[in-house]
Amino acid sequence: MRKKALFISALLLIITIARAAYFERLPYTITQPDGKTISCFVSGDEFFNWIHDSEGYTIIQASNGFYYYAVRNGDLLKPSIYLANNVDPASVGIEKWNKISKTEYQRRRDKMFKYKTTSKDGPSKAPLSGIINNLTVYIRFSDDAEFTTTRQSFDDKLNPATGVALKSYFKEVSYNNLTISSTHYPACALTTNLSYQDTHTRGYFQPYNATTNTLGYNNDADRTSREQTLLFDAITWINANSPVPGTLNIDSDGDNKVDNVCFIIKGNSDGWEDLLWSHRWSLYSKTVNINGKRVYAYTFQPENQVIVRTLCHEMFHTLGAPDLYHYNDGGLNISPVGSWDLMENGSGHMLAYMKWKYTGKTWINSVPEISTSGTYTLNPITSAAGNCYKIASPNSTGEYFMVEYRNKSGTFESNVPGSGLIVYRIDTSETGNASGPPDEIYIYRPGGTNTTNGTPNSAFFSSGAGRTSINDATDPGSFLQDGSAGELNISNITTAGSTISFDVTFGPMTFISSTATQDNVTSVMPGSNDAEVIGFEIDTHGSSSPINVTELTMSMAGTTNINDINNIKIYYTGLSSNFVASNQFGSTITPAAGSILVSGNQTLAPGTNYFWIAYDVKSSATINDLIDANVLTARVDGILRTPDVTNPGGARTIAITYCAAGSNTTSVGYISRVRLGAIDQTSTLGTAGYEDYTSQTANMQIGVNSTITVNRSAVFLKDSLLIWVDWNKDGDFLDTDENVFSSSAPASLYSTSFSPPGGAAIGTTRMRIRLTNNTYLPNSIPCGTSYYGEVEDYTINVIAAPCIPPAAPTIGIITQPTCTVITASVYLTGLPETGTWTINPGSISGTGTDTTISGLTADTTYNFIVTNETACTSVASENVVINLQPQTPAAPIIGTITQPSCAVPTASVDLTGLPATGTWTIKPDSITGSGTSTTISGLAADTTYNFTVTNDAGCISAASGDVVINTQPEQPATPVITLIDNILHSNAANGNQWYNQDGLISDAIYQDYTVSANGVYYVVVTLSACSSDTSNNINVVISGIEQLELYNSIIIYPNPASDKLIIEIKGNAKNTNFEIFNSIGKLVFKGNILEKAVIKTTYFSHGIYLIKFDTGKTIEFKKIIRK
Repeated sequence: MRKKALFISALLLIITIARAAYFERLPYTITQPDGKTISCFVSGDEFFNWIHDSEGYTIIQASNGFYYYAVRNGDLLKPSIYLANNVDPASVGIEKWNKISKTEYQRRRDKMFKYKTTSKDGPSKAPLSGIINNLTVYIRFSDDAEFTTTRQSFDDKLNPATGVALKSYFKEVSYNNLTISSTHYPACALTTNLSYQDTHTRGYFQPYNATTNTLGYNNDADRTSREQTLLFDAITWINANSPVPGTLNIDSDGDNKVDNVCFIIKGNSDGWEDLLWSHRWSLYSKTVNINGKRVYAYTFQPENQVIVRTLCHEMFHTLGAPDLYHYNDGGLNISPVGSWDLMENGSGHMLAYMKWKYTGKTWINSVPEISTSGTYTLNPITSAAGNCYKIASPNSTGEYFMVEYRNKSGTFESNVPGSGLIVYRIDTSETGNASGPPDEIYIYRPGGTNTTNGTPNSAFFSSGAGRTSINDATDPGSFLQDGSAGELNISNITTAGSTISFDVTFGPMTFISSTATQDNVTSVMPGSNDAEVIGFEIDTHGSSSPINVTELTMSMAGTTNINDINNIKIYYTGLSSNFVASNQFGSTITPAAGSILVSGNQTLAPGTNYFWIAYDVKSSATINDLIDANVLTARVDGILRTPDVTNPGGARTIAITYCAAGSNTTSVGYISRVRLGAIDQTSTLGTAGYEDYTSQTANMQIGVNSTITVNRSAVFLKDSLLIWVDWNKDGDFLDTDENVFSSSAPASLYSTSFSPPGGAAIGTTRMRIRLTNNTYLPNSIPCGTSYYGEVEDYTINVIAAPCIPPAAPTIGIITQPTCTVITASVYLTGLPETGTWTINPGSISGTGTDTTISGLTADTTYNFIVTNETACTSVASENVVINLQPQTPAAPIIGTITQPSCAVPTASVDLTGLPATGTWTIKPDSITGSGTSTTISGLAADTTYNFTVTNDAGCISAASGDVVINTQPEQPATPVITLIDNILHSNAANGNQWYNQDGLISDAIYQDYTVSANGVYYVVVTLSACSSDTSNNINVVISGIEQLELYNSIIIYPNPASDKLIIEIKGNAKNTNFEIFNSIGKLVFKGNILEKAVIKTTYFSHGIYLIKFDTGKTIEFKKIIRK
């Protein structure tokens, strides 16, 4: 059997910054009961620490006092049968790194963190900005000699503002926001040391062992009691023997707790599940004060663990930060953040995310989000600005990425593994990494996966490191908590210089998630417009092809009474999380029960988009009613989506808030007693010169005086007393009649009487009393502070005056609806002579004894009541009957129009479509009649008419269409006729009708007429139905057959002619002479025809021509036309 040699090392007190509360391989020596010593190691943290050898085999003490190799026993460990250092543990089946189970680890952690985070007295975090005065208390046990390490040695790790120290560290990492100064107790010279010595030995504070330590504690409760009693006794001794100066501010955040106490314990830490190990806790089981402030949050550090990094780690716990290392990850041994953060095993700055989240956004106020593709640049983490970015993952609503630049230089950052861009993942559902995986923070590193640690020290990206990009295809990839792709795409990472730059690329915009939020639960005043109710957030990823929101469906669920609300509006503030009522989405909506659809069109930006539901609250809203809302659905990118949270917790209360008031100096006079009705309040001087006695109420009736008396503690010559009452409940004391008393001279007892005015709002309201001194910084207004005096607030319950009903309104002139006005009005008289009254229906308010009520609906019967300013209501008035609105007739329809004639100079028109009942009047001629039709006569020639009809209700129709009356036609001139051969010719070009002695000649209607029979001929011209007088008469006698033969033997063509005319002679009429005359009888051509003649007519003017043929025996005429 081979004996295992264990590594032996001296115990070292590491002065430079080293590991934190989680320690690995601290040298430790154990002594067996037989006197043998074994050099080994201790590792762990405040929740579990254990002894092990150099190869990781766990060693545990048995009840017989000997140390054995440990084996698992359920969630715990127990000694095996093999003594430490007596066997080769591997050869007998002992496993390495045997530790308690994850369940047991979590139980212990939860027990301590129960009191680290909350208590019945509230949170135990120290302030995150300003100055913390850290009290350092030194303790040794009854069997310990005094500290040999000088006070200076400890002070060097705490107080220097430069170099490696607690103060310098937090000044640097907080960007000078936080200064931690440490004072030492009991006080002594820095060249020596002094401590409180407890009455118990060291063994009393170590685990019980039946053989080696029968004084030890047996269980968690026993351990807790001994530790907290030790600290209680130490503080009690310090208060008595080396008290903390009262001038030292040990409660900088004003929570009545000491900001932090650091207990340093003489000697080294122990090795097994011991309270003698560096930790941070709360003194919850004992109450002990220093200068009136409770000692609560503390750190506890054995002497060998008082190293700067441990001090900083535990102090950051005190400020609220969690651990980032795994307490027990089931054997994966994954280091989530490695040496890049103080809260795992880093010695430089904490990550930017930790500075932002766990300092309440104090050291880093905000983390800007990258949401569009581009090139970005970062300063190192040591710079207060421009030191980090956030990048959303399109594949998760609760996880996102952060990037920051770590530069390996400077006092603390020189300890990081390298210089470059650090890329890490945040899971918002986790707090710290102690219970991980899953982890709140995970830094991407080469070779790292969900099951493989990789190389965290190589997590920095830069061109110099050869790692210039990270995406889902690189090593490392941007995997999420469940191992799925995160779709981060960073490339072109530059060298690590004074800054570092990189490119981020996004795809098309996609919807990620949406949720409703309740950010504002403060009270809201009646009459407030655009009062924020809830928020609504929509997260998107990608910047190209933006998507739109086109509708939101909401409800007013949670609102006590929707009638408290006038309007609903939705606003969009883009990527700003601050509510501003400027960019409205959709239109203003009227309150309603059930779901309410609001339609609009808003293009979204990449990242978190903020919408807000806001209400206009009525001035008459009921005090203490709640206003609230839900977001049910949102149509985003054309898809109806349900938010992750539709109904966030909380609501806003309708309440009246008043300005603050008080005094700066409270050591002089104050209000000592107030009496009014049921109020009889005696008091001493209030904090900050103010007392809130609004729980005390006096009833006061409108118009009835009540007496108030106010006593003061002492009389000063320049004192004055003022009293205000907010009669209209608008949240101020500035309205008429609200200053009910102002004293004229100082007194020990002030007395006055007053009553609520007639217009006072019924119900409870605020009364404010101010005592002020008029000499030095006086204040005679209800708000703000004065130098001397006091302010007290009380409640007045205003009761309505006794009710004397007013008389019913008297009905005056009723103006009924007309053809053009659809509503009616009524004149009311006999209204109350004084004060303001209200008339119903309509809730019309006013003053004076008469008024006109307008807007009354047609075909309705009304009666009216009046309520006076004392809320007394009359009986109803007489009925007011409002008629139907008269109907306007239709425009007349135009029928037959009879135009003027030669004989009749006027026209007429037939109209139809007139009112079927009653009498009507037609304009413009005011013709009255009845029936649906009529004829309008006597219309003037050359005139255009249109007609309206007025029915017997006086309603006038629209105008008819135009009726155009022509000019009266004139009688044609008397025609003159002539005869050439056998052709009669009229000098009238148109309208001719030829007659003979037998009367009208049928179809003889042209200007020329060829006579074929003897007789007397004349013509009458008719134009536009007007006929001329008869023309002159011509008696025509036809001479014989020769003329007829000639007439019938002449052939002329073409007729009409254009460029030539052909004349042929048939039969016996040869060698005939001819002459051509124009229309005025002028000879234009002549010639002789044997059988045929062709005449060129191109030079003839257009018109009618007459050809005369002469055979020597007979003469014949024919007419041609030159076209």
